[in-house]
Amino acid sequence: PDLVVGSSAGAMVGALFASGMTSGEMSALQVLRQHLPLPIERLPLAFAAVAADMESGDVVPLNNGDTPVLAARRLGAMRVLAIDVVYPPAHSEMSSPILMLFQSLIVSGWRQLLAERALADLVITPQIRTSSQLRLGSRDWLIEAGEKAAQLRLVEIRRLFAES
Repeated sequence: PDLVVGSSAGAMVGALFASGMTSGEMSALQVLRQHLPLPIERLPLAFAAVAADMESGDVVPLNNGDTPVLAARRLGAMRVLAIDVVYPPAHSEMSSPILMLFQSLIVSGWRQLLAERALADLVITPQIRTSSQLRLGSRDWLIEAGEKAAQLRLVEIRRLFAES
């Protein structure tokens, strides 16, 4: 790819990928700053993290200093492969005030997510199912879910990026 954009944990993974790390090297990490000493604007591959403006709710690309689909398009991406790892609201547990607050945050961003997904050329959605959104536990099964989802769509991914 010529550009990587990510939000939340995807921003960290995207930054590591944009720095030149392999997926195996990323899986072995513990401390992010030790392995990503460069500022965003100096990474070998263009990268933007995405955040929400807390006053307006607008999506803001962060592509400089010490990241979704629309931001990638604004940064010049011609083809966009999106990885949707947003916890589905329907799988949420709401047995405490903290979990209910977390659910409200998920729901508030869900419609924006659906609109952003429609702008992507291809969307990969790993199966993310847990008993609670706050107990995701080990990341190994999350990595495996992403790899499996990508493997199932490999022909489409190759076709997307083979186009000129």
